[in-house]
Amino acid sequence: MTRIQDNIWVRNAYKLFYTEDGKRRVQCRQCGEERDPQITRQREHLLDKCPKRPRHPRSSQSTLNWNGAIQQEDQELLCMAVYTGGLPFSVYETPELRSLLRRHNITPPTRQALSNELLDKYYNQYKVDVNRQLKDTKFLNVTIDKTTDQSLKRVISLSFNTPTRSFFYTLEEITVGAFGTEETARWIHQTLKNYLAKAEYSHVFFIGCDSHGLQLLMKDLLSLGEIKEVFKNAASVISYFRNSPKQLAWIHHYQRRKEGKVRTLIASAITRWGTQFNALRSVWRSGVALRQWTLTPEVIKASKSNNKETAAMSGVATIINSSEFWTDLENLLCLLEPIHRMQIESEHQKANIMTVMERWLQIRSILSESAEETPYKADLQEYLAEAPYAGFKRRFGKQVTPLHWAAYYLNPRNVSASLDEPVADVIREVFSTFTTEEAHDEFALYRAKKAQFFPADLWKTEDPLVFWAQFHDTAPSLSHLAIRLVYTTANSVSAERAFSAINNTKDKRRSRLQVKKVNKLVYLYMNTRALDSTPTPPPTNGRTSRDIKYEFTQLAEEEDEMARNWLFHKNLQIERLLSNEDTIVFGGEVTTKRKKKTPSAAPQAAKRPRPSAADAMCEADGFN
Repeated sequence: MTRIQDNIWVRNAYKLFYTEDGKRRVQCRQCGEERDPQITRQREHLLDKCPKRPRHPRSSQSTLNWNGAIQQEDQELLCMAVYTGGLPFSVYETPELRSLLRRHNITPPTRQALSNELLDKYYNQYKVDVNRQLKDTKFLNVTIDKTTDQSLKRVISLSFNTPTRSFFYTLEEITVGAFGTEETARWIHQTLKNYLAKAEYSHVFFIGCDSHGLQLLMKDLLSLGEIKEVFKNAASVISYFRNSPKQLAWIHHYQRRKEGKVRTLIASAITRWGTQFNALRSVWRSGVALRQWTLTPEVIKASKSNNKETAAMSGVATIINSSEFWTDLENLLCLLEPIHRMQIESEHQKANIMTVMERWLQIRSILSESAEETPYKADLQEYLAEAPYAGFKRRFGKQVTPLHWAAYYLNPRNVSASLDEPVADVIREVFSTFTTEEAHDEFALYRAKKAQFFPADLWKTEDPLVFWAQFHDTAPSLSHLAIRLVYTTANSVSAERAFSAINNTKDKRRSRLQVKKVNKLVYLYMNTRALDSTPTPPPTNGRTSRDIKYEFTQLAEEEDEMARNWLFHKNLQIERLLSNEDTIVFGGEVTTKRKKKTPSAAPQAAKRPRPSAADAMCEADGFN
């Protein structure tokens, strides 16, 4: 019997996907035809109608070759294991691995085939799938960024972000003069201006990366007078130990003996998001070990001598023994921690521009409060000055655009936020550029909560997407722009992820790879993972958005009731424990000290595992 009679084989010959309305469809992997997921029709198509159907070997066949369907599947798995795993093309050249594969009648591809025709084959094959996904996407974001690869070649990457995933698209080498200042300005003037002037491209807008902006803000703060001195001292401590493995080994030995683990001293890099704060925090966490290091005989001897060879050790020991340094470091960490936390939030893959303005306003408020409380008062006041070209105002003006202001006020959480006249003019300009005139009236009604925005139940949700989806028919102009802004990516995380894939693909072992070949390898490395992570939408079964919202509300109320029952029974258990035990609190942790039982007490029962929250909830509702 041929393999095509096997249902599992037939299903593997098709790719399952979902349409925009949630219906299941399958696509033939051979010819690309789409159809309903019916196993009988799928088998008939493979037997009689598929023009590209391969010859299928019988199950009793003992010798396989590359022309058979099973061997083609094996070939694809062997090739994709190399491409998606970042393995060298010569991985199958080892005698042991070739012997293992031949034992199972599988002939592995050669290094030349992997690096040329097979790479081109699967690159073109997956490019068709990716282009189909991009073509069917309504809201599309393009991310562009540049970096330097392992061989110091400057490259620029382009990625596409959809509402659910990101796809790597291409990688190009930047040659001398190709992207210089004059060439870029000339290209924008001659090409881009006429391109965007067309009616079909008038909706396109540009947004800078919020994570990069926050990183530059961190750079500005660390370049201020006293703050710069503290950061410089911490960086010198890290640099000394990273360049002195012997002394670093002593630090690790002490940490392993006293704390049970090793804490790494992290070096900062201006292009690495968050490394400045992590570097300062790594010094703070290693403070005990660093102070103990200064008490070693070698350091004490170096501090008393005037030898140039031990001058670096003596200087680092002086910094570590300074109590003022640790006080300033603690104050600096308290200042930078909320900014670092917001930067982490901005790095989320689904971060949109609805929350960008809110983050920057919070940072300005934090810096203003810190300017009155921290020892860095003079530096922060100078940075927050109202001068046109002062530090924060200049950074804020470069990072925030009129679209960010519009997104901030279109967030239902900020409907009551004060709106100054200059900002109102900026928002009106956004409406005039990217939507119709009706948006002005709809925005006024939205701010006043009148007309279609009056019902109170519509304001229960704080999710901007759910909120504006309710006004698809009653406020079409404003809701369309708001939903576009919800789906607008606020960072270049997809480009940073592509850079990591580039470094994983073109490492020191394969530094001679050309950019064109790296482009294909990174394309397969990233997009195979993106295609495999296709979300499965729940079937709507003809239900409207209001029906689904009502069902979610009912489910939330049921979960709240179960949680209340669980808390009630949990409180009863705590009261019983408190009546029989002495409860002691140590540093925020609760421990119980059991009372001693008399000898006549009954033998203690065997310990039962502590029930989980789900078990307690089931017990409270009578499901035990």
